Amino acid sequence: MLLRSRSRKESYIYDSSKRQTELLAPPAHGVIGSRAGQYDTASLFALWVFDLYYKMPPHPLGVWWMDRDSSRGGKITIGLQADFA
Repeated sequence: MLLRSRSRKESYIYDSSKRQTELLAPPAHGVIGSRAGQYDTASLFALWVFDLYYKMPPHPLGVWWMDRDSSRGGKITIGLQADFA
């Protein structure tokens, strides 16, 4: 669940060498980490995920991401439901 004051769509990757997430810039720019994201690593990982596809109980995003990808090598995109329509 997103914080109401932080609701724009953003994509993050996990930098395992730094042990933190980095914001992916909009595709037009193609530059990783070019602007500040709404969430730092700790606050991003603390967001609650309600995974209806896998019918899992609510988890913090950090736990959920680790369950889906143990290296956190993928990309996470967050936003409002309308952002994905």
